[in-house]
Amino acid sequence: MQKTIHPSVASGSLTAPSSKSMTQRAIAAGFLAKGTTTILHPSYCNDSLAALNRPELELRLYTQSVDLNLETRNVNGFTGVIGVSGLKQDNQYGGQRFFVPNYILYNSAAYTTIRWRKMKWEVEAGARVDYREQSVYRNIKGVVVQNDYRFTNPGLSAGLLFKQDSSISWTLNAGTAYR
Repeated sequence: MQKTIHPSVASGSLTAPSSKSMTQRAIAAGFLAKGTTTILHPSYCNDSLAALNRPELELRLYTQSVDLNLETRNVNGFTGVIGVSGLKQDNQYGGQRFFVPNYILYNSAAYTTIRWRKMKWEVEAGARVDYREQSVYRNIKGVVVQNDYRFTNPGLSAGLLFKQDSSISWTLNAGTAYR
């Protein structure tokens, strides 16, 4: 069978079935047409999204943080730091692919360190406690499900440093942390 297609004006609408190739053909036809093209029920596969020049994955992560430190003066080789920190994170994703669930996170911490230095020796110890609240939002079959998590995590650290000379030093560190 042989068919001849003559140049003419095309008009109307096209409902693309849920297949990658038909969606891409409809997109190509839309690029050639004048005016506005509406494609109903397109396939949202990687290739179709690439043809539309739309992101497959879109992730927005907003972070705000603050730290406040108070450092002590050197008294007989001892110095110290006491501080607090705060953090807020807000994650939102879009596109067609799931990457990281939407969440809102709050973290606050208090910490202190003390350091002693004398000649070639240095000793340091520290303690920290974190409190974290996180709300996770997932869209499961059109229903937004929220899960809340709360954690309190302590941490301790200690270190010893010996400076043998200007190019060689020996260190020993120990610590615990829970995140």
